[in-house]
Amino acid sequence: MAILEAIHWGLEMNINVQVCNIETGYQRVVTSIHSQTLNEIEYGSIIHQCRSLLSNLPNYHVSFVRRQANLVAHSFVRASKLLVGPHWYLHILACIFQQILNEMK
Repeated sequence: MAILEAIHWGLEMNINVQVCNIETGYQRVVTSIHSQTLNEIEYGSIIHQCRSLLSNLPNYHVSFVRRQANLVAHSFVRASKLLVGPHWYLHILACIFQQILNEMK
């Protein structure tokens, strides 16, 4: 569902970049999106929607990233579990700031 939302968000924001990478820690979802077979799994309709949108967006790429390799994103996920609904982070949370600096080095 998050990948589908990311694609929709990119389209709504009219993001015009040479390459748009969407990364996720769920390898099964990435494999399903890149597969040509029909998915009968519970999220098959979402995978189908993602494939349909991505077929018209050659600059959008979905890839698998190990959770350990993406500490900043997972820190956001842990922090966001305390919040209800969508949020824009206008201020960097203190628990994440150091990890962002470390990744920038």
